[in-house]
Amino acid sequence: MLIFFIILCLTSQVNASESLSLPYYRTIEFKGYSIENNLNQTEPPLTIEYQVTPVWEKGKKPVCHNEDCSDFVLVDYERIAEKSWFLISAANSQTSEILAEEGFGKSYDINTKKSITIRKPGPYKITMSGNFATVTINIMSNNPNLNNVIQPVRTPSLPPGTSTSTTQEQIVPSTTITVSQTRIEPKPDSVPIWDRNNLTYLVLFVFVLLFGILMYDTYYKKKK
Repeated sequence: MLIFFIILCLTSQVNASESLSLPYYRTIEFKGYSIENNLNQTEPPLTIEYQVTPVWEKGKKPVCHNEDCSDFVLVDYERIAEKSWFLISAANSQTSEILAEEGFGKSYDINTKKSITIRKPGPYKITMSGNFATVTINIMSNNPNLNNVIQPVRTPSLPPGTSTSTTQEQIVPSTTITVSQTRIEPKPDSVPIWDRNNLTYLVLFVFVLLFGILMYDTYYKKKK
């Protein structure tokens, strides 16, 4: 029973698959969970662009003046945190064949802006996961025969008599990724059911409780 409960809690870290429609443009703050999306498009090519805003860490490190580092000075440093990473993969949802995979951090480089093109047909299952990273994702079709080709986004037209010196119509190509300066929390469908730290404490609490019941029952029977 306990094992089943642990497995159920751990599997809740990955959200249930949902259908994805184009155009798809979204900023997500990843905190150690994954998102799976199904895209029922069979005609390639498909392009996925993303830009990562990682977490940075500051500290001090020694700079040695001799071989045994008995003489050293501490200098300040700032770098991308090792715990900051992002991974995106696209697979054929019917055959499970991995069609494309790319990422930031861990076994991948730390280039914050990348683009991948999928040239094999779908339907696709797109999986995104990460931790301590805010990612802006843009998924588009490059097939001109499809109706869901991404179009430019336009602002509403100006009312009559409005001056255009301070307010102008803006045309933003959908292929351009711009990371918002504010941190955007994920929508409810992308929030993990269990926080990883709370899950660990809950599992330990259940284990200790069951162990205490077992020891009490054993001691009580011996005493009888």
